Amino acid sequence: RRQDEIGTPFCVTVDFERWFESLGVDSPNFILGFKITSYPIVKWLKRRFDNAQTAIDIAEVNSLRVWSIANLMRKNGLYASSYKLIPEIVGYRMLESVILNEIDTVIVSTKKERRLFEKISALRPCTVFENKFPIKIPAEKTDEMAFQFLFVGNSVHYPNRDAIEMIIKDILPEIRKRASNKFKIVIIGGELDKVNTSFMNQCVEIEYLSDTDNLDDIYQRCDAALIPLRSGGGSSLKLLEAMANKKAVISTTIGARGFKLKHGRNCLISDDPFTLASFCLKLINDRNFASELAENGYKWYLEHQSYDPVL
Repeated sequence: RRQDEIGTPFCVTVDFERWFESLGVDSPNFILGFKITSYPIVKWLKRRFDNAQTAIDIAEVNSLRVWSIANLMRKNGLYASSYKLIPEIVGYRMLESVILNEIDTVIVSTKKERRLFEKISALRPCTVFENKFPIKIPAEKTDEMAFQFLFVGNSVHYPNRDAIEMIIKDILPEIRKRASNKFKIVIIGGELDKVNTSFMNQCVEIEYLSDTDNLDDIYQRCDAALIPLRSGGGSSLKLLEAMANKKAVISTTIGARGFKLKHGRNCLISDDPFTLASFCLKLINDRNFASELAENGYKWYLEHQSYDPVL
């Protein structure tokens, strides 16, 4: 429901209680909340319906995810912004430390997240429910001209903004310096600041889109996905989406988090920007290897992380 229909969405207000009463809900067997911020509502519903089992799908340990973002901000010299995240980190940690006292099951997306969460609150084990991506017709390449890379991630989320800046400042100059064949980097990243926007407008190798109505069309003209993330938790849907479209993937370890992938077979992985640029050059110069990498990644995705949307 929209916020204006039920009041503040992440706490139980009088408006929410009245709205819920108007639904006339019979006693449920199961109550599921998405994201840890739904905890107050799930707790309220559990007290209202004593016999119902309750679960929250938090996907990742939020306090550690935000802590990693704060560390990345400090590394990039954004000290004031990193300190502003401290109340959010403390708030998440407080929720995480008490959540299993009230909720029957907590759902996370990887075994690593389960281990981390159980260190914080080990009263009950978590359930791992892995992220998967629907099987679809892969977006096969149609344009055989310049080799094209794709990054998708809204710059409002700081790890995405950091990844975009790494592409601009570190990866692109290195590829430009050494590439003998044509290439392009397509970035779909929301609104940028004026400095980066000005640079994008002058850079012929980058096509920057704030948004798109049809991501499949973008995948259709791209050869590979570039995922240089340096912060994050859970598992990366960026990677699954790229592999579902049968695209070669170049990623950091954070971008490939949560998946058992083999470097050099399913994708190419490094945390060094210059090595990532070297991987890009290898794909630009060897399209057969790029196709083989994409095919192996697609097979891995079908076997391990896909689901049939019809079922």
